[in-house]
Amino acid sequence: MSSERTGYGIIRLSFSLAEDILPEAKLEETTVQRELRDTGFFAELKQRLLLPESYELLSIHVESYQLCWVLVVRSPEIPRVDEGALLPHCTPIYTKTFNGIEPPTMSLNHIHIESHDRVLRVD
Repeated sequence: MSSERTGYGIIRLSFSLAEDILPEAKLEETTVQRELRDTGFFAELKQRLLLPESYELLSIHVESYQLCWVLVVRSPEIPRVDEGALLPHCTPIYTKTFNGIEPPTMSLNHIHIESHDRVLRVD
């Protein structure tokens, strides 16, 4: 991905939703990012979240005080921010389809991107 057009953002994933999506996953504050990448955890999580090809999962961090995982992603679809600014929140919006016969299916509708520009600085 070209760094000229690529922006970075975060996806927050609650502990309970993370457990539903990847019940076999055990992620802690001390989990090593390289191990997650090397074991295919990043690829599996990206697939289960139905993230588009244009999104790259860079890292996952545990925020115990907010009871969530924070996924750092990169994509040309995310606007760039200045250094020191908060990364935009990227919220995947899904559609669940019921046909009454088979189990429901999920599809990614879109990713809502909300920028934050509350950075204190001297210009």
